[in-house]
Amino acid sequence: MTIEGVNVHFPTRGLNSRFTDAEKYILAGLKSDWIKQSLTLIKESYGIDFNEYDVTVDDINFKFENTDDDTLAYVRHCSSYGEINKLNLVVNMKYYNNIDMTSEVRAKTHCYILTALWRMN
Repeated sequence: MTIEGVNVHFPTRGLNSRFTDAEKYILAGLKSDWIKQSLTLIKESYGIDFNEYDVTVDDINFKFENTDDDTLAYVRHCSSYGEINKLNLVVNMKYYNNIDMTSEVRAKTHCYILTALWRMN
């Protein structure tokens, strides 16, 4: 899937082979508008437009993990010849396994958390 000039890659299976309901919920949010909103926020805040020829990031990969630390999610980058060409967003399901999928306010809060991650990187 290409969004705002970036190839977006989603996991094809969950942490335990099948996606949990929480993982499905997060993926559905990402696929709906979270990514587009995040990329728009980056463009408005930093002037970085992923459709421009001089932006070297071509791919964003999403991954789930379950680690016992204080990290909600994080972004790593991969580079080639000194240029960043790929971003990896990792969501720590330790904090999202019990996400309230019925609360609109709660869903928006988690959307903002993921959006904030983009702003930091």
